[in-house]
Amino acid sequence: MRAHLVPIALLTTAGLMFAPPVRAQDASACVDASNHGLDLRKSGKLLDARKTLIGCAVDACGSDIKGTCTQRVAEINDALPTIILLAKDGAGNDVAGVKVTVDGAGAPVALDGRAMTLDPGTHTFHLEAPGQPPVDKSFVLAERQKDRREIVTIGAAAPAPTPAGTDASSMPTTPPAADTGSSWSTQKTLAIVAGGVGVVGIGLGTVMGLMASSKWSSAQNDCGNGCGPSAPAQGEKSDASTFATVSTVGFVVGGVGLVGAAVLWFTAPSGSSAPATGSRRGVDVVPMLGAGNSGLIVKGAF
Repeated sequence: MRAHLVPIALLTTAGLMFAPPVRAQDASACVDASNHGLDLRKSGKLLDARKTLIGCAVDACGSDIKGTCTQRVAEINDALPTIILLAKDGAGNDVAGVKVTVDGAGAPVALDGRAMTLDPGTHTFHLEAPGQPPVDKSFVLAERQKDRREIVTIGAAAPAPTPAGTDASSMPTTPPAADTGSSWSTQKTLAIVAGGVGVVGIGLGTVMGLMASSKWSSAQNDCGNGCGPSAPAQGEKSDASTFATVSTVGFVVGGVGLVGAAVLWFTAPSGSSAPATGSRRGVDVVPMLGAGNSGLIVKGAF
């Protein structure tokens, strides 16, 4: 049994001894690729670094260099960011037939919803769609950021919908002004003032009338003892006459004021009817006092 084992062991050893060695020229290129890939990785050029390191992650570079390059390729794949661009119109619908160019390099490629793998940093995307103006968008991608989704709007926003059966051209562009008219007017204010004058006039006429009546009664009682020119009754008669005159004026002013107030109030325009341009609405109340007559002059336009 032992005599048969020895030749097998010698054959295996001979096989290892005669395996093709890595040539010195190939080994130097593999080391250079590994080092250059590491430099590209440190400068942020992850895509170039991965491409370089894949070249040394092969059997021809030996197990040590191959293992190092393979590990670095895996680390770069994990660090590379990816982005998914979605093209929408103004109404939020997908836009078909969009082509995109990244950082102005290379030919435009179709935007098909798949993730794009890029180096970390700022990238500008130029999107073109048939019948629409091109759109440029910039995004900053961070390491290890995977499947970032960004919506890019292409075309104008959709117009607001109009009610069914309504012609959009006939719709008002601005809302109508609110009716700010008030049911109160200057004429009604004058009516209140005239009514107040009328009430005061009636009150004054009543008081003066009572005083005149009182003075006249006193004068008649005093005339029982004689009514000579210098008698006290003559002064009382004069006072009674003055009070009576004032009382008359008061009643006249009060009556005219109340009548004028009623006319002004009931002829006042409502808040919804504005006077025509250039027209004048108003009333003037002027008291009139004179020898033997008194009253109010009411004038105006309605």
